[in-house]
Amino acid sequence: MSAVYSVAPYNSYAKGGWQRVLGRVEGRDRVVFRMEWEQETKMTLRLVKANIALAELESGAHYLKAHLERRGQGDPSPPLSLP
Repeated sequence: MSAVYSVAPYNSYAKGGWQRVLGRVEGRDRVVFRMEWEQETKMTLRLVKANIALAELESGAHYLKAHLERRGQGDPSPPLSLP
């Protein structure tokens, strides 16, 4: 499986850009991408229910977690909050 990872420039911390990365399906609900940059970086996308995924990015001592939700056009309902 392949994906495009992109990031916007952020001050002097990140110059921004994009890279095509390869990943693999692990189990029934997750895809793991490993990138060899200055530090080994791992991104995991895990489907928690229809149209909702959790994303985790681990790079050295840095750890980021995000909630991703696909919403229909014009859907008036508020975003789902996770515990």
